[in-house]
Amino acid sequence: MCDCVLEHASNQQEAGMERQVLMRLAAISAGKVAEQLSNASLGKPLRLDGFLAQRRRNSTSVVFHITAFELIED
Repeated sequence: MCDCVLEHASNQQEAGMERQVLMRLAAISAGKVAEQLSNASLGKPLRLDGFLAQRRRNSTSVVFHITAFELIED
């Protein structure tokens, strides 16, 4: 297992206005993906595939389960 925190920052258009989006999201991965992710450099942009799920049964917080990823080259 690999526990991590994802960070996102961008500017988005909403209702004709620009909005700055900053967020952090708890994430986990398992198996081969976890092993590969643990070897990735911190702070590098990634493209992620996965799904959101409750952290625990009856919890209102979510965690992103990473099922695949690729490094985004600048």
